[in-house]
Order: sequence, then C-alpha cells, then structure tokens
Amino acid sequence: MRSSVIGTIIAAVAWFVFIVLFLAFYAGGFDFWQKLAVFLASAAIVGGAIAVFWTNWALGKEKAVTDSELDSKLNLVTNASHLTRM
Repeated sequence: MRSSVIGTIIAAVAWFVFIVLFLAFYAGGFDFWQKLAVFLASAAIVGGAIAVFWTNWALGKEKAVTDSELDSKLNLVTNASHLTRM
C-alpha cells in the first residue's frame, strides 16, 4: 500500500507542476477550450496511472487470501445453513 500512496502523491504533484508550467509558458496561444482540453486530457492520463497503482494493490490483496481461508469460510456458511433448517 505504501508504494501506491507514494505513487499517487508523486503523480498528483507532477500533474500539478505540469499544469502550472503549461499555463505559464506554453498556453499563450491557446484559447480557453484548448486549455480545457489539455487540462482534461492530462487529468485523464494521471487518473489512469493512479487507477493502475491502486488496481495492482487491490489485486495483490485479493491474492493474499489463501485457499484454506476460503475453505474455512465455506464450511462456516455450510454449517450455518444446516442450523437454519432445524
């Protein structure tokens, strides 16, 4: 999780620096809609990168569940269903 948090912070700071530098130095000849398009496109790219960080973390958490844990939970559910029939 630590690497996902660090990656999120780095991506957010890098995106903010990009937007500030773009608006300060490169966006002089662009109209409002072009600036908005660059803002939205860059936000989508950074958002996608952050989603990859957290998806990898979530999938890693899912793999951490072992088969024995799943079997024990299945046995609990099976035993509980027998109790409700009585």
